[in-house]
Order: sequence, then C-alpha cells, then structure tokens
Amino acid sequence: MLIQAVSAISVAELVVYPPCFFLVVWVCLRHGFGRQAGWALLIFFPILRILGAASQLATDKDPNSTLITIALICNNLGQPPLILASLYLLKRIADGIDALPFRAARLHALHIPVSVGAVLCIVGGVNIFDSNPGNDGSAHALTQAGVCLFLAVFVCVCILAIVMYYYLGQVARGERTLLYCITVALPFLFVRVLYSVLVSFRWRSSVWNLFNGNVVARGMMAVFEEFVIVAIFIIAGFITPVIPRENVQPGLRRRRRNYQAGLAHEQQSGLAGQSAPQEPKTMRDTTLNTNV
Repeated sequence: MLIQAVSAISVAELVVYPPCFFLVVWVCLRHGFGRQAGWALLIFFPILRILGAASQLATDKDPNSTLITIALICNNLGQPPLILASLYLLKRIADGIDALPFRAARLHALHIPVSVGAVLCIVGGVNIFDSNPGNDGSAHALTQAGVCLFLAVFVCVCILAIVMYYYLGQVARGERTLLYCITVALPFLFVRVLYSVLVSFRWRSSVWNLFNGNVVARGMMAVFEEFVIVAIFIIAGFITPVIPRENVQPGLRRRRRNYQAGLAHEQQSGLAGQSAPQEPKTMRDTTLNTNV
C-alpha cells in the first residue's frame, strides 16, 4: 500500500512537471534568462522533480541503491531553486528602490549558503548508502547542515519581503503584483522547508522518514506546496510587465531611462509638444512603465 501511494505521487509529478517546464521556459523567453530575472532558476526545479519521480518509479522494479540515491538527492535539491527564485524576484523589485539602506546587488551573496547547502545535501545523500555503516550518522549530519542553510536563507527572504512592503510606495506599479505573488508563495515555501527540517532531524520517526514515512505528510507538506509555488511563480511571470534588457538598471536611473525612451517615442509620433511627460525627480514620481 505504501509503495502504491509513493508511486502515485511520482506519477502525479511526471504528469504535472513536464508542462510546467515548458511554461517556465516560455516565461524565461519573455523576461530573459538572466539570473536577475528570477524565473530562470525555476527551470531546474521541474527537471529535478521529473528525474526524481522517474527514479522513484524505477525502484519499484529494481530497488538498487543508485536509483534510491538519485531520488533522495533530487528530493533534497528541490528547495534551492524555489528559495533562490524568490530571492532574485525580490531583488528585481529592490533594484527599483533607491531609498533602500543597502545595495540590492549585495543580495547576490545569499546564493552562496544555498549552494553550500546543496553540496552538503548531495554528499549526505550519497553517503547514506555508503558501505561503511559508521558513515550513516555523518551523512545525516551533512544533510541537516544543508537544510539549516536553506532555512537561514529562507528567513532572509522573508525579511526582505517585509522590507519591500515598508517601501511599497516606491515599488514600481508594474511590479507590485509580483511582490503580492511572492508573498502568497512564501507560506507554502515555509511549510516545504519545515518538512525538510523534520525529515532531516526526525529521520528515525515512522512519520518523517523519507523512505517509509507517512505518505500523507509528504503529499500535504511537500508535493502539494511545490505544485502551488511553481504555479504562482508561473502566473506571476505572465502578468508581470517585461523590463527591456536595455532598461535593466538600478533605481531612479532605470526610471529616467524609461522616461527618455517614452519621450523619444512621443517625439517620433509628433506628440511631444502636446503632452510631454515630466521627468521624474523623486522616487514617488517614478514608476515603471507598465506598457513595456
């Protein structure tokens, strides 16, 4: 019965994530594949879930350690793309706020602990099936350390989201919807990270064991959350205005460049003398052109 339930989850992932992959690629083609676009990082998530689900289904017929290791690692590595996507989408919003007490570019440093955590989870997942039984405890310790790094960066992402609301009046109009979408996704991401923490630290429990634990807990705290988060980010990608590549500059400079582009367009149309736009002088007068 347990095997059938786990297989059902894997089948559901194989049904959902291939279309999601192509939708994410479409969103990336719309916004660009640059890391600052945020959505580009989501491309890795459907790939990991498809690979992990396929490996999980393969273990039903051939339960060897290699397939189980692949499924375990793919499960552990599902969080970094979601956390980093949230981070870089928030950075995209922060780039348009000049009054921030820090430089938005410094947020790039947060990808370092996520990358280190991913490496720790990979090494821990490989060592769990090491032939030396003494390495079992150290393997779980590595996974726990990696998950703790994910949790720490997630807390930073939540703090950053709160800061964005503090400066909500200075957030470009076209990007406020993106901020709202991220806000809706964060509680689901919290539940997903919490599940990983419980699986890592309570792995001896019959409920939180990743291999033979409670399937309902996994489905409601991990699989469902991931479905919702990916759907929210894809929807956000379709409704968020596109920033042209040449206009991707921090803060007021980006707004001024948008102003100049709009003025040039009106001059070419012969309308500049009738209703020329006012050049932005303060942050409250600057909003991202939602027509781009």
